[in-house]
Amino acid sequence: VTGNEPKMFFWNENRFELDRHNVVQFDQSQQPIIYKGLLVISAENPIKIHTPFADIELGRSKAMIHVLDNKVRVLSLAGEGIKVISRGAQDDPQFLLPGFQNWYGGIDQGVSDIGVVTVIDLLEYAKQRAPFFMNYQQGIRVELNQVAGAVKWAAQIASQLHRQLVERKVAALENVHQKVLKKEKQNIQYNHYLRKLFLKKIRYDY
Repeated sequence: VTGNEPKMFFWNENRFELDRHNVVQFDQSQQPIIYKGLLVISAENPIKIHTPFADIELGRSKAMIHVLDNKVRVLSLAGEGIKVISRGAQDDPQFLLPGFQNWYGGIDQGVSDIGVVTVIDLLEYAKQRAPFFMNYQQGIRVELNQVAGAVKWAAQIASQLHRQLVERKVAALENVHQKVLKKEKQNIQYNHYLRKLFLKKIRYDY
């Protein structure tokens, strides 16, 4: 337990920055388990972080992890991105590129409870991150600029994905519309054909 002051330590050349009241333990294989609290990890070497709701794997990456009572929030801040394996969805890991975030709630009624990937809220991130720098102000401006760049890039990617989604939806609707028009045209042609047969039959009968 970290107590009332932010703490920082290095483990396997990876830097851990913990906010107040974190609960951290290392298991038998020396992998960290985060039970509670907010922390930032700057990884130089591959590392796997365990939480009650998901496992987070980092390469050369930086992440903010916030373990709450009913979920864990994961923010990919910089580097290569991070992989998150939610409880109940081990066969379907999620990859968060820098600038993106999501939450993971473990298993709810037998179903994996996962949020929707969104762009990091830079203001909210800055508010949560600022207390870490109370005892060492240097570095916060550099980090905020770095994260702001990642968020800007993520917003552009999200906008492109949204536009592609909209375009696909419009194309799908247009395709359905064309199918309806084609079917209506075929029905009209078929009705004309039946009418001709009917008229022909009448003439034949007469």
